[in-house]
Amino acid sequence: MGFYQDINVTYGYSTMRNLKDVANINIKLANLRNRRNFLLRCRKNNLVPPHITSGVHNVENLTNTATGSLLRRTLNFNRRLRNSILNLEIKITHETVLSFEKTLTSLKSKLVTILPTYIITEFYRKLSINYSRRFFKVKKQNQKKFQNLILTQSKKIISQPNWIKNLTDIEIPQDIKNFLALGPKFSIQPCLKDINVPHLLADIDYIVDKSKIQNKNLILSKSCNLVTNFLHNDNNFNNHLNVTFNRTKKFLKENPNIRVINSDKMNVTTIMTTSQYESLANDILKDSNYYKVLRRDSSNTIQQKANKFISNLVQNNILTENEGKTYRNYNGVINKFYGLPKIHKPILSLRPIISGVNSPNREVAQLITDILSIAYKNDNNFFVKDSFQFCNFINEFQLPPNHIIISLDAKALFNNISCTTAINSITKHWIDISKCCKLTLSQFIQAIEFLYDSTVFSFSNNIYKQIQGMPMGSPVSPILAQYVMDDLVEACMNKLSFQIPFLKKYVDDFILSIPHNGINEILQVFNHYDELVQFTIEEEDSNRSVPFLDSRLIRRENNSLITSWKNKK
Repeated sequence: MGFYQDINVTYGYSTMRNLKDVANINIKLANLRNRRNFLLRCRKNNLVPPHITSGVHNVENLTNTATGSLLRRTLNFNRRLRNSILNLEIKITHETVLSFEKTLTSLKSKLVTILPTYIITEFYRKLSINYSRRFFKVKKQNQKKFQNLILTQSKKIISQPNWIKNLTDIEIPQDIKNFLALGPKFSIQPCLKDINVPHLLADIDYIVDKSKIQNKNLILSKSCNLVTNFLHNDNNFNNHLNVTFNRTKKFLKENPNIRVINSDKMNVTTIMTTSQYESLANDILKDSNYYKVLRRDSSNTIQQKANKFISNLVQNNILTENEGKTYRNYNGVINKFYGLPKIHKPILSLRPIISGVNSPNREVAQLITDILSIAYKNDNNFFVKDSFQFCNFINEFQLPPNHIIISLDAKALFNNISCTTAINSITKHWIDISKCCKLTLSQFIQAIEFLYDSTVFSFSNNIYKQIQGMPMGSPVSPILAQYVMDDLVEACMNKLSFQIPFLKKYVDDFILSIPHNGINEILQVFNHYDELVQFTIEEEDSNRSVPFLDSRLIRRENNSLITSWKNKK
């Protein structure tokens, strides 16, 4: 006879039935506890099991027809519905586990009073073996199912091998490499532990207070409401991207000699070692024509001079008291230097960038920038706002016979526009500029000279000062360069021996048409305007095309022009 039959003969049918119930519940608990763990893990990682997704399939079809705000409401409804079903299933599974555990405890209590100790001990030993065998079998199945869910979600985020370039000898795990390839503009939902809420609220208050928007209290109220909703959002948990993000942070922390930098062009994530990066940066900063090392941080001195300049404008009734408060700065920090690797060049180098966020002279620079931006006449014949405006202008443009298209590019423009050149342009356009401000020409020139003389930044525990060129990292430089380049183009075009059908510029990038034999003349004329501002030329390629901004200008055989969009990746 078998075990259960022996129990039936010796201790009765009721005892045998209780033993079979204990064995069955034991196996069910192995399944249910695994299921509960799987569902909890899915919820933690913002994953929806397939059986729930298929259950709301008909509801998700609504997203195919909804648009605008209705689409957003439909997506939110689907998300809440899936999460509600998942939470309900977790709750049901958990309560079932508790119920079975309670029943199991009750049955075991009865068996202890009926069966001898040696039978109970042996029976429980076999139960434990069967439980473990079943538990780990189901666990393996659920782990495979979970990995498939992760893989399915990961496939929705597409990255290409050429989106990342590793210049080091360090082997980077493939999932981390794919994540880094998404670039700095790819956004994931942050976790609560990644947010310092007091600092976030302080930053919001500072930004709103410094802005010129109306209804500041309303904006602050809405911002605080957004933060509050996020804090109380029951869906604020990690998903698989956050998991990869945390793995990436851990990897970079364990490899402190790695630098992850966006490239200068083509938007490629570049991996460099710290020694590579600092060596290239120091090659730039050791040029004594542009930079010099300072013994100490002069940010406080620059901030005091900036505030004194603003106070003088308030005393002379050029600015109101409220405007004076807006343009004064009491918590400025030194600029930070960094570089973007030029991986598209034959020889690797960096494009120098200075971050001037909250710099000591930021408010004075913003005041001058606002005035120049309002006064600037962007309806001139050379100005182009963006690629779209350029394409609208140039498509089907008909060139005269024997004309080609070329592009001119100013070499390190911001580093080579001197203070004297900038002031000359300001003076030339002062009639228009003066209509947009109450400053005198002398006060305006004083502000420009101050900005040119106060570009101080830090890099690798050293303090540097820029001694030539426009203030890097300052908001005033781009608009000031527009004035200088307009004057340059106007002066140079008057010196040419031929007419130019069109010329369009975007800061330091020019595209134009000239006679096929005018290349040497135009390069000579443009390079003689200012000994510091020098240009390189790019002629048509074999397809009679030249790149400009995000597009490529193509000259057809009949000399008409068309554009095509240029893919940077």
